[in-house]
Amino acid sequence: MKKKIIICLVIFIIIFISCANFNTYQYKVTPEIIGIKNDTTIIVWALYSLFERVPGGLDILDNQKESYWYLVEKNINEDTFTIKGEKNISAGCGIITHNNIIGLGSSVVQFFNANNYQIIKSSTNMSISNFHDFTSDLNRFLFNNMGLYEHNMVTTTTVQILPYYVKDAKYCPINENSLAYVGNTITAENMTGDLYTMNNDGTNIVPILSGYNISKIYWHPNGDIIVFLNDTGVWRINKDGSGLIKIIDFILPAECKSVALYYSLVAYIDKDRNVKVVRF
Repeated sequence: MKKKIIICLVIFIIIFISCANFNTYQYKVTPEIIGIKNDTTIIVWALYSLFERVPGGLDILDNQKESYWYLVEKNINEDTFTIKGEKNISAGCGIITHNNIIGLGSSVVQFFNANNYQIIKSSTNMSISNFHDFTSDLNRFLFNNMGLYEHNMVTTTTVQILPYYVKDAKYCPINENSLAYVGNTITAENMTGDLYTMNNDGTNIVPILSGYNISKIYWHPNGDIIVFLNDTGVWRINKDGSGLIKIIDFILPAECKSVALYYSLVAYIDKDRNVKVVRF
């Protein structure tokens, strides 16, 4: 009799636990903008949302409790994200990293120490559609706003370098008074997806490569080689236009949310908000 009572109690407890309306909580990470910190670490601007999972009948209802924008890190060999810095960080138009500094582009360009994510310097409010690059002293940066511009944070002046939009632009790492850029609009000076070098004052524009529909560029640290991404793969070319070599065959999947290029890997956020990395 005693044994039967124990069995009944166990069954009752199991049924009670199964039917009880216990709420659980879980975080969902939604990546939006991607950047590359180094050859092992990705930085993502992501929405962290807390959901309350509420069992109800045959369905499980998700109630969003709160959400914040964060910078998060991800090791390319792991699946987990690590929150870095303060919540509600704004980074809507680009994440650029080099020399252990993170530059975030939005209406305000902010620079962070890549170790502790503390803010080093910030610009005033500006109209920026694409944030392209910054100098190692953090005093100048490149951005689009119906044309290519350079902003000087010391003098707080902004100078138009080109009167048309560009796909990408990067300072040469060994001479930051020169840069490489990828044309976007079809004009006499700026064919779609073509590669150029020039001075940062808009002079000495030199065509490097045409007809390759380039979308992203990145300088090799030696300052002599430019790595670029197009619709067939990743390539490299000497800054004088010689030595064009295809490094890897690679086609970005359709509807990518964000893409970043480094001299040794490419990272992107696919249409399902998964972070993907291809090393070359």
